Amino acid sequence: MGHTMEIKGKRLTHERPLICIPIVEKTEEAILHEMEELMKEPQDMIEWRIDFFEDCEDPEKVISLLKRLQELSKDTILVATVRTKMQGGQFEGSNSLYEVLLMTIADSGAADLMDVEFFTVQNPSDLFQILKGFQTPIIASHHDFSETPELDVMRMLLKDMAGFSDVVKLAVMPKNVGDVLNLLKVTYDFNQAYPEVPIISMSMGKLGMVSRISGEVFGSCVTFGAAALASAPGQIERKELRSALDFMHEHYVD
Repeated sequence: MGHTMEIKGKRLTHERPLICIPIVEKTEEAILHEMEELMKEPQDMIEWRIDFFEDCEDPEKVISLLKRLQELSKDTILVATVRTKMQGGQFEGSNSLYEVLLMTIADSGAADLMDVEFFTVQNPSDLFQILKGFQTPIIASHHDFSETPELDVMRMLLKDMAGFSDVVKLAVMPKNVGDVLNLLKVTYDFNQAYPEVPIISMSMGKLGMVSRISGEVFGSCVTFGAAALASAPGQIERKELRSALDFMHEHYVD
């Protein structure tokens, strides 16, 4: 069985993983231009990496631009993400400002999904309870750019995040092929144990590239493809990624 979560007519299911394209430009003009260029072709999902925006610490400017992106997104799922420095992003503001930005985004209703780092804030359960009250679906995420945690640790991370969110996301850095296999195993096991919770997972870098095209096999429902600029190591150019997913979908038999 695939996941049943659906946004704008698109199902978050590993049976046909969606491709998410990050926008990582700095200025309002460049961000809007990138969005307009992307929307010249059908897209599954676009993630605005707010932390790259030069005015990312100004909630009013963030929401104003987010609403303009919402208007442009049409049938494309729009994800709002503020990635902190600690989790591999650009945002260096305080934890309190991070929480204010998240609550402002959730309250605006301008995003179809919002990424929330589960282990960045001191009391994640309190923050997630507040955010759930705004009705904006939440991706609880965790990124480890230094290593791939042990299997039991990754299982615990995913289970904890699943208790507070609509979607879970885990991105880790492999040091060897065994690390990639462990990420794929954890993804498959979670998908089997929690079929009602969509999972997004990836092993980063060139070593983990196979994880970005094998979601249909192991259970990840979204994969990230690069447009003009990549937002993480190992992202595949979006058109090449779509071709790879098409090949997998055509030839994979469950």
